[in-house]
Amino acid sequence: MLPGLLITALLLGGVVLLHPADEVARVRELFGLGDDRLREIPEYAVGEGSFAFAETQPGSDDPVGYSPCRPIPYVVNPDGAPEEWEPLIHDAVEATSRASGLEFSYEGETDARPASYDEGFLANDPPPVLVAWATPEEVPALKGDVIGLGGSAAYEPRPGLRQYATGVLTLDRDQFDVRDWIPGAREPLEAVVLHELGHLVGLGHVEDQGELMHPANSRTSYGPGDLEGLARLGDTPCR
Repeated sequence: MLPGLLITALLLGGVVLLHPADEVARVRELFGLGDDRLREIPEYAVGEGSFAFAETQPGSDDPVGYSPCRPIPYVVNPDGAPEEWEPLIHDAVEATSRASGLEFSYEGETDARPASYDEGFLANDPPPVLVAWATPEEVPALKGDVIGLGGSAAYEPRPGLRQYATGVLTLDRDQFDVRDWIPGAREPLEAVVLHELGHLVGLGHVEDQGELMHPANSRTSYGPGDLEGLARLGDTPCR
């Protein structure tokens, strides 16, 4: 358990532009002719917990999410990361992938910083999702008890449909390494990453302390409502 832990979602802003070079692929997707989904929709229990979506479609309660028919590429800037960050991050990503039915693809390390993702992107060629460690001086939203931030930016592949294109998961480089006061701290650290990945793929906070998406709780894995919400996010349209 991380006492007094507060984890918030960062919903990225950005200018998104369509590019003519991707016109054929976009037309195929608009008519449902895109590739098949990469993973099956996970089974989940309905109504056994609480969940909320970070963003919903215009005029609808349906969630905004990533396409389940394309991998979500991600990169890691390990500057300031604790030792053995690799299994911690990759295992959390795989757990989120299994729970949501969304496929992630690790693209290696990078020098990119979170601030670079505020500058907008081309919808047909967005940068990969970024995982990075930072200080409150670099990312002011990390001030106080906030140990992590996660969120994604959306674009419109067609009018009335929003879809996530990329995102950032930022971890406080000083608070995240808690091994000095919690022996064997992998589970609470992984819980932080899982929580922020939940935000990244489209979950919001809930008031139910039985869910990992509660902003301050003792869970180290997704709860029943988290799993329902994640599976529904993986069941969004490919196009």
